[in-house]
Amino acid sequence: MSFYNTGNPVPSIDPRDLDDNAKHIDEIANGTELTYVDRLGVTRLTMAGVNDMASAAATLPGDLANNTDPSKGAGLSGWIRSPVSGQIDNVGKSLSADPVNLWEKQFVSLITNKPTPSDPSTWDWTPAVEAAAATGRAVIVPRVPLVFYRIGDANVPFGTLFIGESIPKYTVAATADLKGESCFVKFGSATALLRGVGGIESRNMLFHGDDKTGTIYRHSSTLVHVRHMSCGCYGFDRAIGKNEAIGGFTSVNSTYSGNNVGINNIIDSMLVNNFINANTLIGVNLGTGANDNTLLGGKYEFNGTNLSTAGAVDNNLLGGVYDRAGVDNILIGSGAKVSLTAVVSTRAGSTGTGNNLKIQGASSAVVNGMITTHGPDDGGGGLDTPTVNVDISGACGLVVLSGCDLTGVNGTTRLRRQAGTTFSTGLRVSACPGVVDVHSDGLSTLTASGGTGSVTFNLPPITTFQARLFYIDLNTRNGTSGAVSTTRLAVALNRGSGSAAITEQAKVFESTSGFFASSGGSITYSIGSVATDGSSFILSLTNNVAATESVTCEIKY
Repeated sequence: MSFYNTGNPVPSIDPRDLDDNAKHIDEIANGTELTYVDRLGVTRLTMAGVNDMASAAATLPGDLANNTDPSKGAGLSGWIRSPVSGQIDNVGKSLSADPVNLWEKQFVSLITNKPTPSDPSTWDWTPAVEAAAATGRAVIVPRVPLVFYRIGDANVPFGTLFIGESIPKYTVAATADLKGESCFVKFGSATALLRGVGGIESRNMLFHGDDKTGTIYRHSSTLVHVRHMSCGCYGFDRAIGKNEAIGGFTSVNSTYSGNNVGINNIIDSMLVNNFINANTLIGVNLGTGANDNTLLGGKYEFNGTNLSTAGAVDNNLLGGVYDRAGVDNILIGSGAKVSLTAVVSTRAGSTGTGNNLKIQGASSAVVNGMITTHGPDDGGGGLDTPTVNVDISGACGLVVLSGCDLTGVNGTTRLRRQAGTTFSTGLRVSACPGVVDVHSDGLSTLTASGGTGSVTFNLPPITTFQARLFYIDLNTRNGTSGAVSTTRLAVALNRGSGSAAITEQAKVFESTSGFFASSGGSITYSIGSVATDGSSFILSLTNNVAATESVTCEIKY
């Protein structure tokens, strides 16, 4: 059907316009098309179109309520996210205030590197993650069947929160096992998954290094305030703290497995009830400067060394089970200072050598209520270890073992002090079944020809009309010849009435060389300044030889 389409304005009495109008009325009333174009070029509804809209309106309530057809129900609604800038008074603003979802079109549309377009697990999700984090909203990383998310060196701002939907796995054999999880996997040759100054929290997220290189977080200096809540970290060189320390790191109910090192060089941090297992070298490594950390509970097992503190000070272990390390369950060395309370250390040295607790090299440790056991693997295979339970060596500081069960050893070597071990501050062993109580204090170095030194011993008070017998072992090394001498003094303190002074007796009980004597010896000794109740006394020594002498002493009850 032809039209004149003069374009004359309304109203018009031009016969050509009247002819066009008559034809359009026929289209409106009798046509089957839903729309027509009037003489001015405007598209309008026909009666068929009106009827169609009426039919759709009649079914709209049912379509909106439809919860089986994804194209209906919520699928009929549109929405564009906008920044939250004021009072939330409609559905659109409420949706915009919710966490962002990594699969939102505005983020997914930024992904350009898609090695296999049909497989999102091959895509580089880095730009999507960066854009989602830049919104300032929490980022939902959903579980999608057969999908994980590869990223590399993604820059995220302070305060970023990732929320996943996964439960940590005890171990992971390969990245393929993580498909369908809320998991970030290292992309290509990236050195880390995420970069930023810190302030990053992850909940129910999994992380995988893919080729046992790199780490999860990187920054040009120390990161701060990173938190893991029920996360899993697998397949990295160092999952946490590879190139720089992380301060204020908190990890709760998370798993670190299958890395070279699980957690490395954290500061002012707290680890609570984590599973740290099967890391090739070390489960948790605290090197020099990794100070002021608390490890509360948790299970550390099947790592090369479960926990190593080499030079780190003021670290605190409260509870936790340290089991079946390849070498040492707990290693304290290189000047470290550690407190251990109510720790269970068992079956260390599965590779053949190792200790439930090793202390060496200018280190100090205060250990209370530790329980040790020995044995083979859970299934009964493997070696029954350890053969040396607690091993101490080197020039240590203060070592205290109190109320510990040191019977967990395959053999009789419950506590070994290797040859040449010294204690600058002392060794205290008390109430440890099967091990003699020891109270040791260091005298350090006596200078040649008249050099003196003394040490004060503090003891439990003696009740009236009672006596106490104990031994003091003296060990000395000549600074010129290196000759070693050992002597045991038998000391008796006798108390009379409450106001009476203590009468002390001391004599050389055993000696390898007769080096020590109360008079006329190479080193002379005396006991004095005994407290009225016998709770303290002073042992004084004088060096009478023409060479320095390094002396240590320890009291045994």
